[in-house]
Amino acid sequence: MLTKEVLVLRSTEEGEREGYTPFYLFWALSLRAVRESWRRVTLMQTNREDVGDYWKEVRIPKPKSPSWAEEVSRPVREYLEGLVQAQRGLLGLRAQEEEGFTFVPFLRPPSVGDKESENNPGGNTST
Repeated sequence: MLTKEVLVLRSTEEGEREGYTPFYLFWALSLRAVRESWRRVTLMQTNREDVGDYWKEVRIPKPKSPSWAEEVSRPVREYLEGLVQAQRGLLGLRAQEEEGFTFVPFLRPPSVGDKESENNPGGNTST
């Protein structure tokens, strides 16, 4: 089921002091029980275009402490930070693209536009 809405959740300074960091929120919202709660929320609004205030009924675990929240969400943090590092690593391809080589969109550095791919779909294979 698809809806037209996007719910943006942000952590606040006060929340982060209690352990509700963006990484903890990602971890908590990924728990099976929480995902099932979301499923019930979306199923309740089948004849409506929005989830209204139903999203407030979804509960996530309260952190036992900020250090506990940091510990349980550490794998999420490491994964997401690893993705950022991997993307930064691809920036090294930019210099190669400036030399005329083009890469499939999957490997393209985020700041390089797709117009180059359209103009040279096969890429420059010369050495």
